[in-house]
Amino acid sequence: MKIQFTFGNLKGLYLIAYLLLFGGLLRLFAGLYDFLKVQSKLDLLEKFDFLVENALLFGLNGLILFLILKWVAVNLRGKDFELSLK
Repeated sequence: MKIQFTFGNLKGLYLIAYLLLFGGLLRLFAGLYDFLKVQSKLDLLEKFDFLVENALLFGLNGLILFLILKWVAVNLRGKDFELSLK
């Protein structure tokens, strides 16, 4: 039995990639806003930890997922997939 599938233009995957990028940027700005709200109550090391944990990591995570999904979409566009089961 053969299973054949042709990938189209993958607009849905692009949409998911851009939503992840938007979510990462939104989380980055929300983390920066939270940092600016509470920065006066924290020591220097706690400020750095709070900024990295809440703003930079989530923004970077969204950017990395965006780049991975965009790369997958570009490489799969128009490709034929064939699977044989015996």
